Amino acid sequence: MDSLLRAKRAAARGDRVVGRTAGTWDATRRKPVAYLYVLPAMIFLVLFTYWPMLRTFELGFYRWNMIAPVMDFVGLDNYRALVTSSDFWIAFRNTLKYMIAVLPLAVGLPLLIAVLLLNLSGRLQAAFKVMLFSPSIVSFAIGSMVWLWILNPISGLANQLLATVGLAGKSWLSDPDWAIWTIVLLMAWKSFGYNLVIFLAGLSAIPPEYHEAAAVDGASAWQVFRHVTWHLLTPTTLFVLLSTLVATAQHIFTPVQILTNGGPARSTTNLVFIIYEYGFQFFQTGLASAAAVLMFVAFLAFTWAQFRLLERFVHYES
Repeated sequence: MDSLLRAKRAAARGDRVVGRTAGTWDATRRKPVAYLYVLPAMIFLVLFTYWPMLRTFELGFYRWNMIAPVMDFVGLDNYRALVTSSDFWIAFRNTLKYMIAVLPLAVGLPLLIAVLLLNLSGRLQAAFKVMLFSPSIVSFAIGSMVWLWILNPISGLANQLLATVGLAGKSWLSDPDWAIWTIVLLMAWKSFGYNLVIFLAGLSAIPPEYHEAAAVDGASAWQVFRHVTWHLLTPTTLFVLLSTLVATAQHIFTPVQILTNGGPARSTTNLVFIIYEYGFQFFQTGLASAAAVLMFVAFLAFTWAQFRLLERFVHYES
């Protein structure tokens, strides 16, 4: 009897092994089909992302004007020229200034408005979301042209509104003290609606039972927000913070080119704009590529540092 039971168990184990082997073989045969599905996306990534990146790294070691048939290898000379250039450091400093200055308006204010909108009725909340989100679907070029009209020192809406309350108009785009802040406002205006919708989604995902339990325990509205809402909203906040910083650094070129062209007195230039100048105005492709590499490395380190510093404050619901 014992031998019969052992034989049955061995047979069962054999069936399972055969089943796993057959399943593994079927999965292996299906892999080429899966590769065919992702092949178009991989070709697109290789041609338009990875190959240009590798080419940029290579060109950073050469002196070339995009016209001459021969490229001169110069080693690290392009990088030395950049780190000793005052224009590069002005652009770097301005880029950091853009990224930091936009956060209160593009992250803090949308969070506040999202908390206020959360208690509105469905239709009223939807109407506000549509109105506030609409700037996000406008291209930066069109939005910059609208702001160019608003900030016109003679016929612009901004100075006309100041005149109605008896204040003198400003040279918004030709004054070095004002130009960079007007572009910060434009960037915040463009990011506001998108971040608002993300915050609303994060707030709506918080189970109401947590708020009800805190209220039963006698917590005030501020205490509920600080110890419950904010605690559970930190993953959403981290996403909004990082995406806003990256988007600001990437998309700052268009408004700067249209509104100020890097001026006045280099007060609005930034890393993306200076890469454009080196590459397509001065035809110094090596310098442009080296600047792009330095920007890539700087933002890679910046993003890594943010994750390391902020992950301790992010709480994920189990």
